[in-house]
Parts: sequence; C-alpha cells; structure tokens
Amino acid sequence: MARWALAYCKDGDGSGYAVGRASGVGLTLVTTPKAEGERVVLGRRNKVSTMVPFHWSKDAPLGLNEVEWAEELGARWEGDELVTYDYPTLINLFEYYEKNEYQPDND
Repeated sequence: MARWALAYCKDGDGSGYAVGRASGVGLTLVTTPKAEGERVVLGRRNKVSTMVPFHWSKDAPLGLNEVEWAEELGARWEGDELVTYDYPTLINLFEYYEKNEYQPDND
C-alpha cells in the first residue's frame, strides 16, 4: 500500500497549489536549488494545534513524511523549526535510501 504526501508547488505568477504523490517513488520536489551551508527550513512545530503538531515546509523533499527520518538524514531542531545546513547531502541520502538498493555493512 502506497503512502501519500502533499507538496506545495509554485506557479510562475507566484500562486501555489498542492500536489499529492505516492511516497517511495524517488521524486524530490525542490522550489529552488539550495547550496551547502544555506539554512533551509524543512518544517515547523505548531504549538497552537494539538491535532496537527507539525507542518512540513515547501522545501521539504516530497516523500519525507517522518520527522525522525529527517533527523537521521541530518536535520536539526532550532527552536520550533526543523532545519538543515547541508540540503544537497540530505537530498542525496534521502534519494539513496528511497531507492532501497543499499546493502548494510554487518561488520
């Protein structure tokens, strides 16, 4: 069974729309290229709503749907924001593990 994720896309005129995609397809949606060392907010905690305590930002890779997984890939909390300063590596690792072609080293 596929899990679905929503992504926020921007049109050329600045308007936006949401797109639903099945996770695990290896697709990463990025609004603009991000450089190593640039601060990228992947999501924010929502202290107001207990129903939805966390919201992903438009810069979070499509298919990344667990905060713990983002942390394993290198994201860190700064206050109420989940951020990374090495977005290219986070994306590469995410795509690598999503392909499910790696073999763990048992040594």
